[in-house]
Amino acid sequence: MRTLAVAGVILLVSGALVATEKYWIARNAQLVVVGRLKGASAVLRDDGWHITGTIAKEEVLFGPTGQKTDIAYHFACSCCPRSRRPSLSMLSKGRGLWFLNKLSDREWESAGPECGDPGYRGIELLEDMRSFLRSREPEKASNRKERK
Repeated sequence: MRTLAVAGVILLVSGALVATEKYWIARNAQLVVVGRLKGASAVLRDDGWHITGTIAKEEVLFGPTGQKTDIAYHFACSCCPRSRRPSLSMLSKGRGLWFLNKLSDREWESAGPECGDPGYRGIELLEDMRSFLRSREPEKASNRKERK
């Protein structure tokens, strides 16, 4: 009986950890929008691949709502293989969720926790993220990730 109780606690804790991981990017982004990436290009620089483009915003789910329709996007990927140009098709194939942090007065960057995370998630997560973000208070937004 005791073993069953311990197993139950482990399952509950592991489920909470999965949920925490799932929402980490939503909890730490300064701006979350539904939109499409347009005009994407990738340029290799000394510190890795830099992907730029414009996110055509359809809806603001969280963050400053005064954003213009188009959002200047910049993603620096220092861990992407230098020998192979990154494929931009996944990022520009259609509408999706964009999790962003302010890079400058004019540009936004990925709020993703990993080097290769462009801050994009599929549109199938829209309702789930919308529910989560409704419960998030704007003043509790974490500071932007440190850039190396």
